Order: sequence, then C-alpha cells, then structure tokens
Amino acid sequence: MDNKSYSQLFEIANKNMQQSGKTFDRRRAAFFYYIKNDPYKIDILNLLEVEASNQEFIDIAYMTFFDHLADDDSIKRYENMLLLPHLEFRRKLICELMNSQEAKNIDKKILNFTDKSEYALEQKFLQKIMVRILPVYQKMPDRLKKYIRIILRAGEK
Repeated sequence: MDNKSYSQLFEIANKNMQQSGKTFDRRRAAFFYYIKNDPYKIDILNLLEVEASNQEFIDIAYMTFFDHLADDDSIKRYENMLLLPHLEFRRKLICELMNSQEAKNIDKKILNFTDKSEYALEQKFLQKIMVRILPVYQKMPDRLKKYIRIILRAGEK
C-alpha cells in the first residue's frame, strides 16, 4: 500500500475512534508503525530505530507489544522518563513492557533483543552488546543491516 492508502485508513480509524469518545492525538505514528510491521513478531532493532518523539514512542511500543494504545495512566507513569535521552528512554520502556505480565500473556515472538529464552544470561549479554552497537548499526547500509538480522535470527533457532 502507498502512503495515501495508509492515510485514508488512518482517517477512517480516527473517525471511528472519535465516535467512541477517544482520539488519536499523537497516535498517528503508532498507527503507521503498527500497520507496516508484523503483528505477531517484534523486531526490537526496528522498534529502536523508529523516528518518533519519546511521547509518541510510548504509543508505538504499546501497539507493538499489546496491540492497543497506552492508556492515560500508563502515559502518566512514563512522564518522568520523557526527558531521558532517546535511546535510554526506549531501552527502559521496552525492557519494562517486554517483562510485563501482559506481554507474557500475549507471547509475541521477540527478535533481536530478547531475554525470554532459556539462555537468559547469554541473551542479556547479547542485549548489552546490541544496545552499545546500535549507533553504529543505524549508520550501516540497509543491505548490511539485513545480513546482520539474518545472522541474529539464525542464532535464535
């Protein structure tokens, strides 16, 4: 689908939300992220790279992990973290959501940054490495990024 189709879908969804008494205020970024990604898998590297403010990222992360937007209480809970640097905020939010009971109940496949496996210690070590190399990874050409993701997925099996 092209951007025009996605925009039309967003407008329809937004009208439906307004009729139910809710709005998509800053949630447009979450909507577009959600429809462009696999709803059954969470690629953490892809999630960390999304272009959005920290406030928008809360909704994006909630849509990604739980298939719904963050409620007002959840948004308030993260207000004190909003001033953190971009990457630190995202890492903390992702770790908290990933380890929540709701995420365990939904049980989506988490790629490229998981601590849910039986090899938790090894995975935590890999997580630390991945977070540290993220700035370098973000500057790599797309072909190299694709190759790295293939290698990481092979290591999960």
